[in-house]
Amino acid sequence: MNKEKKRHYNRLFLDKLAYTGNYNTPTTIKCWSFNAKDYHESQPKTLAVPALPDKERLLWIQVCGLSTFATMIALGKRFEINQSDLQDILTANHITKTSITDKSLLLIIKDFFYDKGDNLNVEQISLLLYKNYVISFQESDRPVFD
Repeated sequence: MNKEKKRHYNRLFLDKLAYTGNYNTPTTIKCWSFNAKDYHESQPKTLAVPALPDKERLLWIQVCGLSTFATMIALGKRFEINQSDLQDILTANHITKTSITDKSLLLIIKDFFYDKGDNLNVEQISLLLYKNYVISFQESDRPVFD
Protein backbone atom coordinates (compact mmCIF):
# COMPACT_ATOMS: atom_id res chain seq x y z
CA MET A 1 0.00 0.00 0.00
CA ASN A 2 1.35 3.36 -1.04
CA LYS A 3 0.30 6.21 1.13
CA GLU A 4 0.54 9.66 -0.31
CA LYS A 5 2.46 12.07 1.86
CA LYS A 6 0.56 15.15 2.92
CA ARG A 7 2.38 18.41 2.44
CA HIS A 8 2.19 20.99 5.16
CA TYR A 9 2.94 24.58 4.33
CA ASN A 10 3.89 27.27 6.76
CA ARG A 11 1.80 30.32 5.82
CA LEU A 12 4.33 32.62 7.48
CA PHE A 13 6.84 32.00 4.68
CA LEU A 14 4.81 32.95 1.63
CA ASP A 15 6.66 34.47 -1.31
CA LYS A 16 3.74 36.72 -2.17
CA LEU A 17 1.77 39.03 0.06
CA ALA A 18 -1.74 37.87 0.89
CA TYR A 19 -4.28 38.59 3.61
CA THR A 20 -5.03 35.32 5.41
CA GLY A 21 -7.89 36.35 7.68
CA ASN A 22 -11.64 35.79 7.61
CA TYR A 23 -12.84 39.41 7.60
CA ASN A 24 -14.14 40.71 4.27
CA THR A 25 -14.03 44.36 5.32
CA PRO A 26 -13.23 46.72 2.44
CA THR A 27 -10.05 48.68 3.12
CA THR A 28 -10.47 52.24 4.38
CA ILE A 29 -7.88 54.76 5.51
CA LYS A 30 -8.37 57.52 8.08
CA CYS A 31 -5.72 60.08 8.98
CA TRP A 32 -5.22 62.36 11.94
CA SER A 33 -2.55 65.02 11.70
CA PHE A 34 -1.79 67.19 14.71
CA ASN A 35 0.69 69.33 16.60
CA ALA A 36 0.49 71.39 19.79
CA LYS A 37 -1.72 74.05 18.10
CA ASP A 38 -4.17 72.26 15.81
CA TYR A 39 -5.70 68.99 14.69
CA HIS A 40 -6.90 67.78 11.30
CA GLU A 41 -8.86 64.61 10.50
CA SER A 42 -9.37 63.24 6.99
CA GLN A 43 -10.76 60.18 5.29
CA PRO A 44 -9.98 60.07 1.59
CA LYS A 45 -12.86 58.94 -0.64
CA THR A 46 -10.36 56.88 -2.64
CA LEU A 47 -7.70 54.65 -1.18
CA ALA A 48 -5.02 57.27 -1.75
CA VAL A 49 -1.95 56.66 0.36
CA PRO A 50 -1.26 59.66 2.61
CA ALA A 51 1.95 61.64 2.33
CA LEU A 52 4.62 61.57 4.98
CA PRO A 53 4.07 64.22 7.66
CA ASP A 54 6.22 67.31 7.89
CA LYS A 55 8.64 67.51 10.81
CA GLU A 56 6.40 69.78 12.89
CA ARG A 57 3.33 67.53 12.84
CA LEU A 58 2.48 64.03 14.02
CA LEU A 59 0.40 61.66 11.94
CA TRP A 60 -1.76 58.64 12.77
CA ILE A 61 -2.92 56.54 9.83
CA GLN A 62 -5.63 54.01 10.66
CA VAL A 63 -6.07 51.21 8.11
CA CYS A 64 -9.27 49.20 8.56
CA GLY A 65 -9.73 46.09 6.43
CA LEU A 66 -6.68 44.39 4.95
CA SER A 67 -8.13 42.79 1.84
CA THR A 68 -7.29 45.46 -0.78
CA PHE A 69 -3.94 44.20 -2.04
CA ALA A 70 -2.98 47.28 -4.09
CA THR A 71 -3.48 49.60 -1.11
CA MET A 72 -1.40 47.41 1.16
CA ILE A 73 1.42 47.34 -1.41
CA ALA A 74 1.21 51.14 -1.85
CA LEU A 75 1.37 51.67 1.94
CA GLY A 76 4.36 49.35 2.12
CA LYS A 77 6.20 51.31 -0.56
CA ARG A 78 5.31 54.80 0.72
CA PHE A 79 6.31 54.07 4.30
CA GLU A 80 9.15 51.65 3.50
CA ILE A 81 7.58 48.72 5.36
CA ASN A 82 9.72 45.69 4.65
CA GLN A 83 7.99 42.71 3.04
CA SER A 84 8.48 40.47 6.06
CA ASP A 85 6.71 42.94 8.37
CA LEU A 86 3.95 43.54 5.82
CA GLN A 87 3.37 39.79 5.50
CA ASP A 88 3.23 39.50 9.30
CA ILE A 89 0.58 42.26 9.36
CA LEU A 90 -1.46 40.43 6.71
CA THR A 91 -1.13 37.01 8.39
CA ALA A 92 -4.19 37.02 10.64
CA ASN A 93 -3.16 34.02 12.73
CA HIS A 94 0.27 35.42 13.52
CA ILE A 95 1.56 35.08 17.03
CA THR A 96 1.95 38.17 19.18
CA LYS A 97 5.17 39.82 18.09
CA THR A 98 7.43 42.82 18.58
CA SER A 99 9.97 43.74 15.93
CA ILE A 100 12.39 46.64 16.26
CA THR A 101 14.46 48.19 13.46
CA ASP A 102 16.50 51.41 13.22
CA LYS A 103 13.44 53.24 11.86
CA SER A 104 10.41 51.54 13.39
CA LEU A 105 8.78 49.35 15.98
CA LEU A 106 6.15 46.78 14.93
CA LEU A 107 3.72 45.38 17.49
CA ILE A 108 1.26 42.62 16.54
CA ILE A 109 -1.40 41.81 19.14
CA LYS A 110 -4.77 40.09 19.40
CA ASP A 111 -7.94 41.89 20.44
CA PHE A 112 -10.59 39.64 21.99
CA PHE A 113 -14.19 40.86 22.07
CA TYR A 114 -17.76 39.61 22.36
CA ASP A 115 -20.19 40.20 19.51
CA LYS A 116 -23.90 40.94 19.97
CA GLY A 117 -24.62 37.21 20.30
CA ASP A 118 -22.11 36.87 23.17
CA ASN A 119 -19.69 34.90 20.99
CA LEU A 120 -16.00 35.41 21.66
CA ASN A 121 -14.14 36.77 18.61
CA VAL A 122 -10.52 37.62 17.92
CA GLU A 123 -9.04 40.26 15.65
CA GLN A 124 -5.41 41.00 14.91
CA ILE A 125 -4.26 44.57 15.50
CA SER A 126 -0.86 45.73 14.24
CA LEU A 127 0.83 48.96 15.23
CA LEU A 128 3.80 50.31 13.30
CA LEU A 129 5.49 53.20 15.12
CA TYR A 130 7.95 55.61 13.51
CA LYS A 131 9.53 58.82 14.81
CA ASN A 132 6.62 61.15 13.97
CA TYR A 133 3.86 58.87 12.71
CA VAL A 134 1.96 55.71 13.60
CA ILE A 135 0.17 53.32 11.26
CA SER A 136 -2.43 51.02 12.80
CA PHE A 137 -3.80 48.03 10.89
CA GLN A 138 -6.91 46.12 11.86
CA GLU A 139 -8.89 43.42 10.09
CA SER A 140 -12.33 44.99 10.54
CA ASP A 141 -13.82 48.46 10.80
CA ARG A 142 -14.88 47.91 14.41
CA PRO A 143 -14.11 51.00 16.56
CA VAL A 144 -11.14 49.57 18.46
CA PHE A 145 -9.56 52.91 19.39
CA ASP A 146 -12.69 54.91 20.30
